[in-house]
Amino acid sequence: MKVLHITNAYPTDDHPGFGIFIKEQIHSLDKKLSKNDVVVIDARNKGKTAYFKAFLKLRKLVKDYDILHCHHAFVAFVILMIKPQQKIVVSFLSNGTPDSLNLPKKISARLTKYITSKSDAIIFKCDIPPQYQHHPSVHYLPNGVNTVFFTPIDKNIAKEKLGLNKNKTYILFVSAGNLHRVEKRYDIYKQVIALLKSKYHLTDIEELHLVNSSRSLVPHYYGASSAHILTSDFEGSPNSVKESISCNIPIVSTDVGNVASMLKNVSNCYVSNNSTPEELAYLVHKCLEKQATNDFDLRQVLFEQKLDMESTAQKLFNIYNNLLS
Repeated sequence: MKVLHITNAYPTDDHPGFGIFIKEQIHSLDKKLSKNDVVVIDARNKGKTAYFKAFLKLRKLVKDYDILHCHHAFVAFVILMIKPQQKIVVSFLSNGTPDSLNLPKKISARLTKYITSKSDAIIFKCDIPPQYQHHPSVHYLPNGVNTVFFTPIDKNIAKEKLGLNKNKTYILFVSAGNLHRVEKRYDIYKQVIALLKSKYHLTDIEELHLVNSSRSLVPHYYGASSAHILTSDFEGSPNSVKESISCNIPIVSTDVGNVASMLKNVSNCYVSNNSTPEELAYLVHKCLEKQATNDFDLRQVLFEQKLDMESTAQKLFNIYNNLLS
């Protein structure tokens, strides 16, 4: 089976976290496919003209493959314009709603409708939107996490590796590439930290930001943390939640993407009802108090929900295989 992946998000030396989940998903298939290649459309640095140049390149390239897997709606549009004979798989990186493509709603809705009507398989990484729940070609498949790479690390060892104070309690904020991405709501995170210090008198609390770090250090950021807060306005299936669970670090989150379903019945992890700084601070305080008197093993939930990398790779391979059978 020969698969060509086309994506507009992929890590670089300057931005090692940008699209890392796509790269890792692609390489999780290396041993399952006879050909497993990727074309990156670098619209981030080269602008919209990169899509046109990719169109010209891909017209000749696609004939060598059985399946074309598009990792974004814009990428899918480029592929559909070629009108290839190969099977087309599209992964929506968020929930596929008009608001998630950063386009005017009417244009976004039409684009999504066109893509879903022309694709052979559609993958949602968060919960499937109601209008697609009975669509025969739609699949729910979040990104998997590498449970060997993301493993619990002694807190003092992780702090030493990052040059942190061993006597401080760190609360992790994750925002790949840019601390101030609007949808990540660093402003809310800062308010939560301030409330933990002022209202709950946790004077040893410190901020810890995982932004554009080298991949080898990422597990140490989780290991050095006592909790991970997700304050986003919207997400798909946030990888930081799965990575945090894999490192056995509890999570407090706003109710976005598929976080609530991932954290259902997970010990000492909480999803906020109203996403205010006050409620998030209360939940973080509750989390830290419980953590001080209990040993929690969070990792098992990844295997129960089949969110480990091997399980998700097998599911994706099965989707491909069914298209060709």
